[in-house]
Amino acid sequence: MAYLAQQVNSGITYNGQYFQLADNVDLSADEWVPIGTDQTNSFQGTLDGNNKTITGLKIGT
Repeated sequence: MAYLAQQVNSGITYNGQYFQLADNVDLSADEWVPIGTDQTNSFQGTLDGNNKTITGLKIGT
């Protein structure tokens, strides 16, 4: 997910692309960088959670 955020935030929108979580994701070791920063760099694909969980997500304020 960090790679996806990096790519989207650099301008790749993944318009019409489909992503599916294969495993649970633990983000507690990292500060999360959101996927998409504004209208120009927005995620335009589909992220299917596939009944998996994302835990430890921290967003700095």
